[in-house]
Amino acid sequence: MPSHLESLIARRDAVTLELANGDIHQPSNSIDGEQISWTEYRMSLIDELERLNILIRQASGPFMIRSRGRA
Repeated sequence: MPSHLESLIARRDAVTLELANGDIHQPSNSIDGEQISWTEYRMSLIDELERLNILIRQASGPFMIRSRGRA
């Protein structure tokens, strides 16, 4: 089972690949009364990518631990 960090990185890679794929650069349209907004879908992927990058930075450290020594 992959770790939390590995899962985040895998999802980030999948979102990046989907954004790099040219299929989402299509005009928005309506099919049988159902709206398909490729612009909104692309923006949601970009938002998800930004959130994933923040979570990856938080999960990968560095961690700061403060301790008080004796004077």
